[in-house]
Amino acid sequence: MRRVRLNQETGDWFRRWSSNITLEKERRNEMNQRRICGKEGQTMRTRKVGLTGLGVLLVILLSSGLSWGQLICTGTVFNDVNATAMPPAFCGFIEQFAALGITGGCSATPPLYCPDSPVTRAQMAIFLTTVIGPASTTTVNCPGQSLQAAVDAANPGDIINVTGICSENVTIGNRKRNLTLDGQNVATINGPDSGIATLIVRGTNIVIRNFEITGGASGIFLTQGAEVVIGNNNIHNTTRHGISTEQASLAVIKNNNIHDNPIDGIFVSDHSTALIGADATNDTSPSPNTIQNNGNRGITIARSSNARIVSNIISGNTTDGIVVGRVSQADIASNTINSNGGNGINVSQNSGIELGEDNPVDFWGQPNITTVNNVNFGIVCTLGGYVRGHLGSLNQINGVAGQTSIAGNCPNNLVTP
Repeated sequence: MRRVRLNQETGDWFRRWSSNITLEKERRNEMNQRRICGKEGQTMRTRKVGLTGLGVLLVILLSSGLSWGQLICTGTVFNDVNATAMPPAFCGFIEQFAALGITGGCSATPPLYCPDSPVTRAQMAIFLTTVIGPASTTTVNCPGQSLQAAVDAANPGDIINVTGICSENVTIGNRKRNLTLDGQNVATINGPDSGIATLIVRGTNIVIRNFEITGGASGIFLTQGAEVVIGNNNIHNTTRHGISTEQASLAVIKNNNIHDNPIDGIFVSDHSTALIGADATNDTSPSPNTIQNNGNRGITIARSSNARIVSNIISGNTTDGIVVGRVSQADIASNTINSNGGNGINVSQNSGIELGEDNPVDFWGQPNITTVNNVNFGIVCTLGGYVRGHLGSLNQINGVAGQTSIAGNCPNNLVTP
């Protein structure tokens, strides 16, 4: 984004109208914190954005790259847009947008722009789509073409279909939104630099699906508030984790095969959230992952993070199947937890787990099972952790050393129905 230097006159107008943008951001943050859904969420789609015509102008011009000094205000395009009604810089931008077909104003006869009129979300979407361009589908054929170049050029809503073997470490930056990368079950991304992840994601509403992903430090690394759906990928033979989700990021991980990575299959840390095995709480069926034969743990949830781990196969990992530690929490249901080299589940350090039930209402509460014992215990709790849920005939997370090992400083609310 190009920086714009404002003089005193235009700066006063900027502060006046950009305050609406700030208020809108604050309102959206509040709504997100409340997890708005249902009727109120539907109402949001028809509400006013809180911006006027000049507010929209500011949003667009700050992302357009247009220069203040190159525009001239004629005062002849709209009756209410001239150097008397507003600073010449704004007048010049509005007239330029009219010339580019971005705006036709609010009235043709007489010609008016209505700079102080409120703008709806639908109108805002039309403005931005006209400036940015409509979503498109492009194809990257590796190795002859660059996936990174396609990501850099992508607009919100774009789908990038990929074929072949892409030997590159790819970054999806924090300005990227609503972007889908689709390997179509034929593409491979192999990160040649083992010091960084094969795919680094900082953007939001990103979808990564249908790839084979190898190499790099981690196969996919979410960081700095990223929001990513990771689906139907084969992620293996990295130099660290299969998927790493850190720094307040959100991962939805479903239908993946995550195996043979040197450390953890899935690592979630630093105030992050992961939905592992299902897309959302209103799903009617699970989307299980297979997480196996990784060099340390199958899944780690740590450092004030949380997860819902549902309907996965977690087996043959070198140490524990699932670890929840450092003030974290996980709901664990309907998984098959087999033959891990340590414990099936290990919870500690003021963290907690809640297990499935013997008589659930849906798949989110189905019991976990072990068909081949883990090497140590089924469930271990130490260092002030807590365990809760049903542990009965249908909820048999088990190990060679026994079903549970619960330390005295761990509140034990496991029950046998």
